[in-house]
Order: sequence, then C-alpha cells, then structure tokens
Amino acid sequence: KPTNVAPFVSKLCSQSTGKARANIPDGKANFYVGCSQRLLCTNIKAKNIDVYSVAFEVTDNTIKKILEECASGPTHYFDASNSTELTKAFAEISLSLRSVYIAQ
Repeated sequence: KPTNVAPFVSKLCSQSTGKARANIPDGKANFYVGCSQRLLCTNIKAKNIDVYSVAFEVTDNTIKKILEECASGPTHYFDASNSTELTKAFAEISLSLRSVYIAQ
C-alpha cells in the first residue's frame, strides 16, 4: 500500500532550512518541490545510480537548477527547448546507456 510521504518530506525540508512550512509565502511551492527533489536525488545517487535529467520546454530557472543539480553530472543534464532538442537528448542518453551496458 503506498504511503503518503509528503508530511515526512515537509518535516525534513523544514528541519534542513530551519523554516516552518507555514512561514513560506504563497508562490514558494518550488521550495518544497526543490527540497524533496534534492532529497530524492541525493538518496538515489548515494546508491551509485546514474541520474539523467531532461528539462523540456522549462522556462523557470529555479526548476532548471533543481534538475541540473539532480543529474549525476553536466553530461547527464539536458535542456531541451523544443522537440528536436528533446529527441537529441534522448538519443545521447541512449548512446550513453548502451556504452555502459557494453562495458559491463
């Protein structure tokens, strides 16, 4: 049965910043998205799992920064502003994964 982890993440995010959720003004929801995303990405990367991030038609620099920080490195982050760039990003990811598989 799935568990609602939102209260847990909210508590961790508040503890890590010293800010209570109630003190975050409206329009700052990105703070909690960013915090929970960072916790998730940190835990995944701690397991030595490569993380690829693709921003597709994202114009918000805060969201782009979160995705970029989540990626395992600069070569694992892609900023695609259109379908051509998105196709290219997935082709590069595919090539990278194929190389890893062949090496193993």
